[in-house]
Formats: sequence, structure tokens, C-alpha cells
Amino acid sequence: YDSGVDIRTYGLVYIEEIDQLITGFALGGGGATKLGYNSHVSDKQATLGFKVLQDAYALAGHVYGVDATMSQVSSSLAFQMTNQTVKIIRNTYVHKKAPVKFLDSVNEAYQTAYEALGRGERVVIIADKASKANEAYETMLSLNCVKPEEAIVINRYTANKKDVIQFMRDVNEGAKQYRLVVYNSIMGSGVSITDVVPDTIVQVCEYLPPRNNLQMLNRYRKQKNVYVYMAKSEKLYVHTAKDILNRAREFVDIESGLVRLPAIDRSKVAKTRDSLASISIADKQAQWRSPYIMYQALLEQDGRTYTTTDVVLSGTLSHTITEVRKIQKEKAKFIQANWHTVRPVTQ
Repeated sequence: YDSGVDIRTYGLVYIEEIDQLITGFALGGGGATKLGYNSHVSDKQATLGFKVLQDAYALAGHVYGVDATMSQVSSSLAFQMTNQTVKIIRNTYVHKKAPVKFLDSVNEAYQTAYEALGRGERVVIIADKASKANEAYETMLSLNCVKPEEAIVINRYTANKKDVIQFMRDVNEGAKQYRLVVYNSIMGSGVSITDVVPDTIVQVCEYLPPRNNLQMLNRYRKQKNVYVYMAKSEKLYVHTAKDILNRAREFVDIESGLVRLPAIDRSKVAKTRDSLASISIADKQAQWRSPYIMYQALLEQDGRTYTTTDVVLSGTLSHTITEVRKIQKEKAKFIQANWHTVRPVTQ
């Protein structure tokens, strides 16, 4: 498309992980930063991305949007982009997957991984924060339950490292090379590992909404034993999409009054982005009403059963985690104080 090919010549435009794509475009460019939300997508990328979507819905033969955890974000885009018939197909077939055992703490998650590695098993640890992925990786190495050459951590801090680049180039081959793989949302979509079946998968969910965490869990298509720690925080008061959109408009009116310049009417694409951004933010907030219960519901829809389990923490693990966290804090303070002389963390 970017090379100038007329999109009217496309009989089918197929969009994988459409919810995440639209959300990234909608929040891109810092437009939602004032509301406390942002995206890694730049304003230029978001504008061009929406132009492509707009042309596809208007001119291409068919547009298929696919997402395993699709929300109203995708359907709203379709209804706003075209006057043609929009058909929504929900897959009701449920393939049975490995059951999930819920844990009570992050430390229990680490203990589970520690014991599995000690038995010589192949282990995957999934964390929804880059810092937590690093903590899990450093803890396992410090416990000497896995050799450094047998372990890899994949997140934004390590994305430019040679071994990570090699892993991501062929994830099925890369997964075979390690006994411990730790990753965060950098492998949240677009990755399908089918050739390796981990003995134990441990997931730590503290930051991202339930739908995102389910996407991360399913990167390994074949699973045996799955353990999940999900934070049980709740948010009783959340905003609707209308509330969020009105708040954004209030900011515009305030800034317009401060600089004494009128607010100009925005383009149709910009208004569509605003609408979808508000829907996306409201959907994310709704998931945080009770993330633990929602994740259980999503797991059931995903073909899984779930139970709870108790794990006894060893003194060795507790001491190691304390020391790892202490070192990480000291390292962060050092970088903050000497940021102008410290090499980038990705090098």
C-alpha cells in the first residue's frame, strides 16, 4: 500500500489482532496523554494507519478484522468507516486447553518456577511489566537453578541484544534453545510458538488488563501446567466512553480560553480517532473493575478450567528475592544520578 498500489485492486484486506492495532492508532501521537493514556505509535504513524483503514473499508473488496479477544473497539471502527453491511462472527467452538492454577502472590509464582527448574523442567515465565520480567529472570539466575546460557529474557530492555533478535527471528527454533524463557508484552501478539511444549508456565499479572494478559498467555500454543498470579485490586468507579470524550473536550476548551484562540473543527478521521480512543480507554477501565474475576471468565471462554493452589515459600527464595529487589533499586538510583554517563540499558 505504501508503495502506491491502488487499494481498490485488493479483493481482501485481512487485519490480524485488530483491537490492539486500532487502540494503538487511536491513542497514538500523545493525544490521550493529558488523560493519562498513551501509545508507542507516533502521530504520523497513527494518521497514516487510519488513512489506510479508511481507504480499505471504503474501497477494498472485503475487509476481515480478526482478534481472539475482540471488543467493541473493532465493531465501532467498522460501523464508523463504512455504510456497507458489517457482519460480526463470533467463534463458539471452544478447544480445551491446559487448566490454570491461581496463586496468591508473586513470590509463590517465583517459587513455582524455581521448583520446576530444579526438577530439570522447561519453564516459561510471563510478566506484564518489563521490570517484573527482569526481576524474575535475575531471581532464577541468582538461585542457580538454571545456567545463564539456558535462559533468556525478552522485553524492551533486551530487544536489541543479539540473542533476543535471533530468538524473535524464528521463535519456534529460538524456544528450543532455552530451558527458561521470560517475556513481557513485547511478545503479546504476532508470535505463535507451536514446536515447544513447556513443562510449566508461570504468569504474573499486575499491570495490564485481563484481555492483554490472556493474549500473552497464549503465545505458546501447547501447554501442560499453568500457574497464574493475578492482582486482586478493584476499581469500583470507572468512566464511560462518553465521560472520557467529554473530559478531553473540556481540556480543549480550557486551553483554547487560555491562549485566546478558537478551537478549530477537526477532520473526520481525527474525530473517529477520538471516538475510538475513548471507547478503548473505557473498555480498559471496565476490565479493571474486578480483573481477577474477569480473567477467570476469559479463561473459561478460552477453554480452560481453573482452581487455586497453595505454595510453601522457601527461605532461600525469600532471601534471594529481597536481595534482587535491593540490587535493582540501587541500580535504578545510580542510573538516575548518573544518567548522562551511563550506557543505555539496551547495550
